Amino acid sequence: MRPKTLLLAAVVLASLLGCSARSGDKGKVILTYTRWGDPAEVESTRELIAQFERENPDIQVRVDIVGWGQYWQKMKTATVTNTAQDVWLMSPAYLEQYASAGHLMDLMPFVKADPTFKEDDYFPHAFDAYSYAGQGEDLRPVKFGQGKLFGFTRDYNGSILYYNRDHFDALGLAYPDETWTWDAWYRPPRSSPSTLTATA
Repeated sequence: MRPKTLLLAAVVLASLLGCSARSGDKGKVILTYTRWGDPAEVESTRELIAQFERENPDIQVRVDIVGWGQYWQKMKTATVTNTAQDVWLMSPAYLEQYASAGHLMDLMPFVKADPTFKEDDYFPHAFDAYSYAGQGEDLRPVKFGQGKLFGFTRDYNGSILYYNRDHFDALGLAYPDETWTWDAWYRPPRSSPSTLTATA
């Protein structure tokens, strides 16, 4: 994420949660950021924040690391009590419930107003998981640019599938390809009572 983009998200969420007026060392604006992650992720986050603070010397970022097991309970409590950090790591699986409850601000007006923003600077479909139209219970996912934007993609989780070719050969089965669905994995082999196990 570019430093300016990170600042954009921080300022917007800070204004939403009423936390942007805090002052830190030597009159710096303090922004709070919470996330989960393993030590390697946390270290890379601190490196990015250090770069951001060098490029924005009037801003100080305070990081709160929370384990995955406690993260969502803490965020649920924080949003209800209006004590959530200014910026927080969000999973698309949880985004809709927070957005529909009014805890997230639409970033699209700021994106449109930023002349340096270019969608091509990001991976394809990088914003689709955070793009919604409607409000409240009528919130529905849309493609980027067709509604509101509640976040920026930080990274992608990759899923892989591996299998033992010898097992497929023994059963006379074709190897999996892009046409296979999950249902295909659960079809019982016709020539053997043996089972096939897929791991993703």
